[in-house]
Amino acid sequence: MTGSDGLECVVLCGGESKKMKPYVPFDIVETSSTGVTGFRQKPMLDFKICSGHYAFTREAVEKYFPETGNFEDHALPRMARDEDLYSLELDGVTVNNLKQLEEAKKKLNR
Repeated sequence: MTGSDGLECVVLCGGESKKMKPYVPFDIVETSSTGVTGFRQKPMLDFKICSGHYAFTREAVEKYFPETGNFEDHALPRMARDEDLYSLELDGVTVNNLKQLEEAKKKLNR
């Protein structure tokens, strides 16, 4: 994908399908002033996540990336504001812990 000035920049993200939706890894406790009113077990979140995988052209790096510091705090917001940042939405499974790794291995061995 090419931005308004010809720069190609892609961010991999997930969140469209139920399988890729991020979730809170803990149970959520609902409370009131008098005590606990309920629990929600590891709820799915209703937004897309950035998986932290990026592809940038040399021109994008030269234009947006700071000499020092964190590019997520500086380059990505500027690129989004300039409409030079695009996403590629993936459908699949995520592996962030041993339990998810075992589940992924089972699915791949089918």
